[in-house]
Amino acid sequence: MDMNYSQYFTEDHESIRSLAREFAEKSLAPIAKEVDENDHFPEALIKEMAELGFFGLKIPEEYGGLGLDMRSYVCVMEELSRKCPVASIFVSSANSLGSGPLLLYGTDAQKEKYLPAIAEGEALAYLIAPPLEAMYGVDAALKAADVRLCVLYAPPSETNFGGGLL
Repeated sequence: MDMNYSQYFTEDHESIRSLAREFAEKSLAPIAKEVDENDHFPEALIKEMAELGFFGLKIPEEYGGLGLDMRSYVCVMEELSRKCPVASIFVSSANSLGSGPLLLYGTDAQKEKYLPAIAEGEALAYLIAPPLEAMYGVDAALKAADVRLCVLYAPPSETNFGGGLL
């Protein structure tokens, strides 16, 4: 059964989907097995995803992002995940875990400082819960990473279950 989704997806959605599909097929599919086997994602592909704007999909244009909607984000995530799920984690981290709290609760100064760096791929943003940090040695991995990290700390509160790194 062929479904018509044109009522949900515009030409802009299909355009970003096509861009993501082309990238995934050309750049991700050939290395996906190696990524899974070696637990290493090539930095060159992180840079390429940044250049394509994938890290700033939901970040407003005023902060260096593309300012696209959730459907555009989902189109990209779906296409990347089909070929290499690990790639989608980088995109999700930038567009949700990294920029989301800043967009919702950050000061103008914080937004101006961090969002352009996230959108451009100059800073990788992650959400790390303290128990996982201790269990998996995330702290050591982050210190050894050859990238600039944007790490925000959420002080303990009733809503974040005792604090954590954002």
